[in-house]
Amino acid sequence: MPHFARNLVLQHVLELSAANGVLPSAILKAIGLSEQAAFRSGGLVPTGKLIDAVETAARLTRRQDFGIIWGERADYRSFGALGVMVSHHKVLSKALTEVGSYMSQMSF
Repeated sequence: MPHFARNLVLQHVLELSAANGVLPSAILKAIGLSEQAAFRSGGLVPTGKLIDAVETAARLTRRQDFGIIWGERADYRSFGALGVMVSHHKVLSKALTEVGSYMSQMSF
């Protein structure tokens, strides 16, 4: 079963790429994703395409640390309910326990 991410997360990758001199269209073309899929309001993209976008952005921007920079700038709300849950805990192990509980309830 394929997994999906909110396209808002991908949009943040594209914004950071543009800030580093790479057009979003170049990344979308390289990963085989349309601008409509990337920017549709409330849209989802396969997580594999998101990973490909980060790797492609790192290569095209010549920033090996692209993923780290992106992660540091990511707004936890982009990740939906899971991001909000994680942000409410000071200890990662408690956050992961909460996420596990959430996932088991939502994956009946």
